Amino acid sequence: MSATSLSGLITVGLLILGAAACGGGSRDVNSPSVLAVSPARDSASAVITASVSATFDRAMDASTIDTTTFVVTGPSGDLTGTVRYDTDTDTAIFDPASELEVGESYTASIAGTVRDTLRQPLGADVVWPFRTGGHIVRVSVNADGIEADGCSFDLSVSESGGIVTFESLASDLVDGDAAGLPDVMRKDTQTGDVMLVTTDETGTPADSTASSSPPCSPITGDNPFPTQFNADLSADGRYVAFQSNDPDLIVGGGNGFTQVFVKDTLTGTLTLVSADATGLQGNGDSNNPSISSDRRFVAFDSTATNLLDAGPGNDSNGVRDVFRKDRETGAIVLVSVADDDVTQGNGESTHPDIRADGSVVVFESLASNLLGVGGDTNRRQDIYRRNIDAGTTLLVSIAADGQQANEDSFAPSITEDGLLVAFHSRATTLSVIPTFGGSSQVFLKDMAPAFRTVTLVSVAEDGSTQGNGDSQRGIDQRRRALRGLRFGGG
Repeated sequence: MSATSLSGLITVGLLILGAAACGGGSRDVNSPSVLAVSPARDSASAVITASVSATFDRAMDASTIDTTTFVVTGPSGDLTGTVRYDTDTDTAIFDPASELEVGESYTASIAGTVRDTLRQPLGADVVWPFRTGGHIVRVSVNADGIEADGCSFDLSVSESGGIVTFESLASDLVDGDAAGLPDVMRKDTQTGDVMLVTTDETGTPADSTASSSPPCSPITGDNPFPTQFNADLSADGRYVAFQSNDPDLIVGGGNGFTQVFVKDTLTGTLTLVSADATGLQGNGDSNNPSISSDRRFVAFDSTATNLLDAGPGNDSNGVRDVFRKDRETGAIVLVSVADDDVTQGNGESTHPDIRADGSVVVFESLASNLLGVGGDTNRRQDIYRRNIDAGTTLLVSIAADGQQANEDSFAPSITEDGLLVAFHSRATTLSVIPTFGGSSQVFLKDMAPAFRTVTLVSVAEDGSTQGNGDSQRGIDQRRRALRGLRFGGG
């Protein structure tokens, strides 16, 4: 090769290198980049007092990083604050002028025009969303802030989070409460007011039985404390559904069975729910009430056989069933039935949870005939979803490929739109992620016809490391849109 040809090739090579260095339509490999951000992208538990920051892979020109190029946007628009640059860690920091709002969504962004000390621009904007967590507030205190002198448990929360009901053995939360006996309390976390819920319309507390376990000592079983009322709070925090066997709560006296009631905490009105359309109280124990967000419907389970009209729809299966009561019309329907609206469960059905408008109820059941002949074959307790308006009953505790659970499933909780159902189970056949046998895990089932997928929820941030102990429903197992799905691990 001649010297002239070699020189020409070198020249062409230099031109190509020069064109690449100038950009050539692709991102410059020498541009700076963001290594880490805080709060983390898509975090749902950012601290409201925290700063927002981004760490770069090199030293940056601090003069290019200010409140015009580093912006944090919240529910009311762009936040006011100050921006600083830490040269020791190559980190840009946005310090908000005031605390972030609790439970709100934010977006942080750094403009692509910021440059490093060699004047190389970032290029593309860096944007990441996050959400703040909430304050931790002790609820089981009286109006003066004095803590309860007995254990408190079985929590239910209003949609806004401002109203909380709970069962308590304390005697100092309200005046005149008997020591050591459980009651349901309603706490307004904004005003601090505490109300005794489980009373008759004159304010006389409902009868209850002293705990059989030592004060504030958990017992074994699905519920860590021996709850007697199983209270559930409406979305607006005004109405409380609960169970009680106190005969004095019913005008004219009770019949010796546990009944379900709804208390209007504004007017003090107490309504018997576990009754037929004429008001006749159930002739068996009724338990586990769940009230719809619009307060109209209450689902519960019962051994009563007289809640339905006589005739083809009469309750004749001899086991505990799930019912739904319409508080406006008095009508009551049997929920734990097959698609034909006639076939009643051949095993007990319990622990319902009802969606916002009351049209859909999920529940546990030992029945094997709710899906028709050959439908449910696993001989396990399963989770079902009944659409009362559509007249359909679907199996929830089943894998996307149709494989049924190989262990019992418990504690269903449904979202407001009725499409997502959370539950816990020791089954190893529900998720595409292999699960350990013997440990209870939390699952989330998407009931939309196009999906019907099951997601293992009780896993670490890597999405695959599952809990090495039991994970079960949270203390507020009720719906509230399952924001951030709560669950407790063992």
